[in-house]
Amino acid sequence: MPTLKPATVEVYDNWSGPVTKARNELTGQAWFGGDWWINQSFGSSGFGFQLSKTHWFNHRSRGIHFEFWIDSAEVAAGTFPIVLHFEPETPDRDGLGRRFAGAFADRQAEFADYRINHKAVCDKMVKEIKLTKAGLPKSVVAEFTRLATLGDLIDGIL
Repeated sequence: MPTLKPATVEVYDNWSGPVTKARNELTGQAWFGGDWWINQSFGSSGFGFQLSKTHWFNHRSRGIHFEFWIDSAEVAAGTFPIVLHFEPETPDRDGLGRRFAGAFADRQAEFADYRINHKAVCDKMVKEIKLTKAGLPKSVVAEFTRLATLGDLIDGIL
C-alpha cells in the first residue's frame, strides 16, 4: 500500500474544496445522470476524478474516461491537465483508437484547443488549464460538459 507523501496531503488539504465544488456542480448539470458517473481518485501523489459511462470498462479506473488530477507538479506549474484516456482495460484499445480517429475527424475542429494524438495508446486528447482555486470548478465543469458531447461518438465505436 502506498504511503501518502506530505506534499500529497498538503495538495489535498489546499485543493479538496475546489475539487468537491467541481464534482457537485458537474453532477448537477442537466445532461449528467443516466449512465454517466464520476470516479473520484486519490493516489500517493495527488487526486482528481474521472467522468465516464458505466459501460466504458472503467470500473477499476483503467478503461475509457475523461480525467483531471492535481498533484504537487501541477501546483508548481500552475496548470492541470484534462485528458481523454483509453486505459489498458479497454478491450481492443488499438482498434478503438483507430475507430475514434475516424469518427472524431468531423468534430476535431471543435476541439482545436486540445492536443489530439491519435498515435498515442492512452492519452488521446489533452488540454492544460490554468490552475486557480476560483477557476478550477468552472473550468472542470465547462470542459467535461464539452467532452461529454463525445459520449455518443465513443458509444458508437465500442
